[in-house]
Amino acid sequence: MSASGLFNKPWKILSAEERARLGEAFHAAADQGDLDAVKKLHAAGADVNYSHVNLGTALIAAAGENHAPVVDYLLKNKAGVRLCNMFNQSALHIAIRQGADNAIALSLIEAASPLNERDTHGATPSFYAAQNANADVLEALAKKCADFTIANKKGVTPLMQATMASHADAIDVLVKYKCGLDQQDDEGRTALMHAVIGRNAGLVEKYLSLGANFDLRDKGGETAAAIANRLPGAGKISELLDSAAAARLMPFHAGTDSSVTIMKRLVLKGTAI
Repeated sequence: MSASGLFNKPWKILSAEERARLGEAFHAAADQGDLDAVKKLHAAGADVNYSHVNLGTALIAAAGENHAPVVDYLLKNKAGVRLCNMFNQSALHIAIRQGADNAIALSLIEAASPLNERDTHGATPSFYAAQNANADVLEALAKKCADFTIANKKGVTPLMQATMASHADAIDVLVKYKCGLDQQDDEGRTALMHAVIGRNAGLVEKYLSLGANFDLRDKGGETAAAIANRLPGAGKISELLDSAAAARLMPFHAGTDSSVTIMKRLVLKGTAI
């Protein structure tokens, strides 16, 4: 019997196989954005939280395919926002990762979706928002107390991800909140180091102004300045880091041997002091 043949059959006498068939049809209708079919199948008894073995629920499918009317209908009918697909991704993960309209992500946030759950890659919804430069969603996540310091399986935080992609608007939101400015990934690199590697002088200057620790070393033993010194075309960045080092030394430590050595090096390089 096809799913359409189940419409007039009382829910209580449907077999497990028939209920599964109805659920599959319901999931497919949501995935295709067919709101009328979703409503009819739901009225026929389809479980709003039926979960496809791999793809998860109808809500996850609709969110990933950017079908806002279907998402709204499912949320109004108590679709579970905490349910996940085989990759431990909720509808919120999927909506943000797939670049669905902000309205979908915002409605899922308001529906109390889990904000800090990590998928099988270790990524949170905030990580995907940073990756996709979605400042508005990041702001909404922050207001609901999302944790921007949670890193993926490689130790990469949302701030590092946004830094590597040079997503300025996302970075502006992240740094307004606790975002692990000096947090280090599995290679020991900070957001500042990633900005140096990307030769992004503007971000290096921003992070230094926010008090980023430029003395930290990665697993190779390099500081941000050491990385800059070996990169071609990073002269401006080296100057910024040297100036930050000089500013820390003055005025109280200007007489120490180490400070004199650094000051001489800066002068020889022509750094403004």
